[in-house]
Amino acid sequence: MKLNKHTFIVSLLGLGLLLTGCSNTERSQKNVANISATDQISTLDTAKIEDLSTSSLADDLFEGLYRYTSSGKVKPALATKTTISNNGKTYTFSLRKGTKWSDGSTVTAHDFVYGWRRLVDPKTASGSTYLFTPVKNYQQISQGKMSPKELGIRADGKYKLIVDLSSPTSYFKDLLARDAFGPVNSKTVKEYGKDYGTKSSRVTYNGPFVAKKWNGSNNSWSLVKNNNYWDKKHVKLDRINYQVTKSPSTSYSLFKSGKLDLIHLQGEQAKHFAKSKLAVTRYLSNTKYIEFNVKKGPFTNQKLRQALSLVIDRQKLTKNVLSNGATPSLGVVSLKTAKVPATGEDFAKASHVKNTVDYNPNLAKKLWLAGLKEIGKTKLNVTIIYSDDNASDAAMQLVQSTGEKNLPGLKISLSKMPLKSVITREEQHQFTIGYIGWSGDYADPNTFLGMYNVKNDPGWSNSTYNQLMEDANNKYANDPDQRFNNLINAEKLLMKEMPVSPIYQGNSRDLVSSKLKNVMYDPVNGHYSYKEAYVK
Repeated sequence: MKLNKHTFIVSLLGLGLLLTGCSNTERSQKNVANISATDQISTLDTAKIEDLSTSSLADDLFEGLYRYTSSGKVKPALATKTTISNNGKTYTFSLRKGTKWSDGSTVTAHDFVYGWRRLVDPKTASGSTYLFTPVKNYQQISQGKMSPKELGIRADGKYKLIVDLSSPTSYFKDLLARDAFGPVNSKTVKEYGKDYGTKSSRVTYNGPFVAKKWNGSNNSWSLVKNNNYWDKKHVKLDRINYQVTKSPSTSYSLFKSGKLDLIHLQGEQAKHFAKSKLAVTRYLSNTKYIEFNVKKGPFTNQKLRQALSLVIDRQKLTKNVLSNGATPSLGVVSLKTAKVPATGEDFAKASHVKNTVDYNPNLAKKLWLAGLKEIGKTKLNVTIIYSDDNASDAAMQLVQSTGEKNLPGLKISLSKMPLKSVITREEQHQFTIGYIGWSGDYADPNTFLGMYNVKNDPGWSNSTYNQLMEDANNKYANDPDQRFNNLINAEKLLMKEMPVSPIYQGNSRDLVSSKLKNVMYDPVNGHYSYKEAYVK
């Protein structure tokens, strides 16, 4: 997820949230957690969520057929029974009876049908549609050749849901734990129309909590226990207070004074507190990278894209600047996402292409000068847009300095802005270079590679790549060795073409109050869940 777009634009450190603006009474309540965040909520419309922090929040507001666990596996949520046909292409779900929306109405199979059809409808313009690739007729719907009503999902009464796939998909249950695959209350969507999800009051929830006090742009909000939630007996917290902060020093001061229960560390802080008893280092299946606009501007030239990628000193960035356990990227697919079935080798290592993400300023200079000659220029002034958090700022300052130092005639301007603005600019192709990130939605290379055989921010398209991906997920769906061979070749092609330059795979290092217990963290998605958390 942009993460996930779904890809996913994310701040590596944008998951935890900070408490200010809450009353002294709330702070003294035993069942209240105070968390710090570096990013605003982008939207509460699950069809439109593309950033990691909001997607993580959605796990506590909405619930679908499955939920993720701390081991990265999924477990049933609203699905009480799942039956899979012998050919692996039809899933039949029996739904939990008596589950309610936050307004007291019943959650039914029809709510899933409505939500899925709405999301894949091209009119919705969701960045998460690619997740539905395995579902029957999705491709034709995405191309405008079929109506969303033809999507392979149907309700058999109120409590039975049937899903048809185009081909067997090993990770389909993992997808079903994503917020994009959850039910949607059609009454609320129709009531608010285009304004659905733009305020906390313009959404109906069915998860452990409901959102309060978010007006669409403010930096503070709360989650309050949902008394209509079917499993409310396991929800211990009455309220979670969030407020955005951009200052690591402010976050730590509030943590130290007991006004924050969880904060994320970066830079010198992350290094300093690495061995603290309150520090927790969490693995993230994500990739931070820069994307190039390949439809217009200078980076339609492949050599210029390759050159800029080769002057980024990823080792220096992760070790000396971020200092939180992040590691240099080998490619778009992050390490530990999957292993190659035939060899057991990590997919990221098997698909690595030399001289794509390696630090090689000499080769970069040669490519740069050749690229400038091809476009008839001797100088370039370019702007990088990115989220206004400290980690992104530090990373882009390094790219700016190494780029201008090693590439003759290059001048880089940095433009930081709220994450929501970055997402909009990227989707509308109103950028030259964008610094973003993607967090895996499930443990398969397709969660990263699938972004680039559909509409994507760089505007890149390659028929060979598309065919490799199409065959991997259909023709070779039941042949793991051939499927992974296709996926490896697809990533190698993507890295050679370089519409995107992966920079690092992030880890998150937190300080967690000794009073805050049982926070669930999912390493696949990088999501935090407070469903069963409590304050001691």
